[in-house]
Amino acid sequence: MRRTLILAFSATLIAGVSVADTTTKLDREAAKIDSHASKFGDTAAFEALSERLNIPTATLQSQKSSSNFGFGQLVIANELAKASGKTFDQISQEFKGGKTWSQIAQESNLKLGRIVKDAKRTDKEMKEEWKEQQTALKHPERAQKETAKETREADKRAAASQRQTMAKPHGKNR
Repeated sequence: MRRTLILAFSATLIAGVSVADTTTKLDREAAKIDSHASKFGDTAAFEALSERLNIPTATLQSQKSSSNFGFGQLVIANELAKASGKTFDQISQEFKGGKTWSQIAQESNLKLGRIVKDAKRTDKEMKEEWKEQQTALKHPERAQKETAKETREADKRAAASQRQTMAKPHGKNR
């Protein structure tokens, strides 16, 4: 009995450290995103977040304004909402109600490690977006060529997708 209690206590202690460690990592990533957003500017931050999270820029701006979250918290809340099936507003209210990100994730049976990884990826993409914007300012002709190239690639993907759709038989009798 005593051995079982010691093992249970040890497991709880280790799990608590792990969750606390992940929460600390998540908070550090949020702070990094906020720091880079202030360095790179709101435009680069919103564009990178929009692309990464697949959420329109106007929606992100509205969320940021209504929640008073920094860019890092905006990323975390949207990632948790996407992974849990909840809305951004639900996650935001839970966080503002005093729950930690880890508590919100645990209640939805989510692992914060993935959210940390996604936050790191978002920070990296924000840096890349800022670099692209700086290149466009310094070398507009290069930016035009890159935009034209991206448009051609998108057109090719759309055409290939359309061909695949048309080639698939529909219904059971075909």
